[in-house]
Amino acid sequence: MTDIRPQKNLLRDRYRRIRQSIPLPEKQKKDESITNGFIRLPSFERCDIILLYASVRSEIATDRLIERCLAAGKQVALPKCIGKRHMEYYAIRSLSELTPGAFGIPEPEAKQENLISCFDNALCVVPALSYDRYGYRLGYGGGYYDSFLAKFSGDAIGVCYSNCIYEQRLPHGKYDRRLPSFLTERGVVVCER
Repeated sequence: MTDIRPQKNLLRDRYRRIRQSIPLPEKQKKDESITNGFIRLPSFERCDIILLYASVRSEIATDRLIERCLAAGKQVALPKCIGKRHMEYYAIRSLSELTPGAFGIPEPEAKQENLISCFDNALCVVPALSYDRYGYRLGYGGGYYDSFLAKFSGDAIGVCYSNCIYEQRLPHGKYDRRLPSFLTERGVVVCER
């Protein structure tokens, strides 16, 4: 069996550089387009709970998206890394509730009363460095989202910039989870089978 980790690491470097090279004004426009596109999704309208992430560095910015979801009356939850390849989602009412956690990523406090344990009618936003047109994603390599998605029964949609779409099939293993679609600043990409 071929070890795909070196190939994935080369692709991670490539797509990090692509994201980092986007000029700030252009990045802000793309982020706003993705936010607006997300709010218009039928799955956004249908869901009660939105599982988001707190963006860092060159990731698609989520601050405005979190605020808009909260303003729309949705329950918003963000992940907290708990051990190896395991994360839990905790509801927040404001961005001010986040503090730096694992890997320097802003996380919610692990208060039991805010733990989301039922994901009925939830929509999970899955970040990535890249997606291919088959729904495979290139993450940071920790396996947190793949582990979570293996047990998640709600809707999920990926997000990435259009210039970060990998036009071939990304290298993937048996634990890599596919998504049915992902959102870019140009709209929704429905993945091929």
